[in-house]
Amino acid sequence: MPYMTMKTMQSVAAVFEPLPFRPHRVKPGNVWAKRAGYLFAVWLAFAFAACDSGGVDPGDTGTVRLVLKAQAGAMPAKADAAIQVETAKLLLKTVKFTEGDGPEEVEYKTESFVVSLDPAGTASTVAVGEVPAGTYKRINFNIHKPEDSEPIPDPAFREGTSGDRRFSVIVEGKRDGVPFVLKVRKSMDQRIDFAPPLELTGSTVTVTLVADVANWFVDEAGRGLDPLNPDHHDAIAEAIKRAFRLLGTNR
Repeated sequence: MPYMTMKTMQSVAAVFEPLPFRPHRVKPGNVWAKRAGYLFAVWLAFAFAACDSGGVDPGDTGTVRLVLKAQAGAMPAKADAAIQVETAKLLLKTVKFTEGDGPEEVEYKTESFVVSLDPAGTASTVAVGEVPAGTYKRINFNIHKPEDSEPIPDPAFREGTSGDRRFSVIVEGKRDGVPFVLKVRKSMDQRIDFAPPLELTGSTVTVTLVADVANWFVDEAGRGLDPLNPDHHDAIAEAIKRAFRLLGTNR
């Protein structure tokens, strides 16, 4: 059912504005003609209301299918070692969409969930949920280091209660043939813009995000980062955060 703007409501009201009184004889046929004219005007007003609203009921929702994939590839030329990622998993939480006309955020998925990335680049659906119809400019989520007593879906992300025993990202692989297990000990907020803005009109939309795994072990200057060196772990966490981007949206 379309809703009416104030301009359209004023147009409807104008239809029913009483005509000035002018005493005269009215033929029966003219009475019915005037009534038909009024009804036609009301129909036009509601037709314009549908156009003004874009045909979208404010109560409508759209289904968003969130997909995440790894983008594998050669390590950047400045990297000083060959790094092979074999498995990578992240603990995500609090996925939200930011509306296009203000700072308001719509919750999409609040509980924590695990995303396992396939280094070969196979995409996986990580969530499906309803979002109110509208225009959205950004998706936000947290790569989440769990609290010490928080329920989590995978115990690998918490080995104890202290801060250095809880993790948001776990990566296994090899550096120049030497095995490593990297565990990121910090939470990271992600904000990824839609360009153009995402329009939800009651249909199903797939939002695909990419994690550029090839750049996880390279700093902003292109220097290689060593997962076997604890002094590099904070810089690797920042590189992981930078490596997320929007691949696209489709219906």
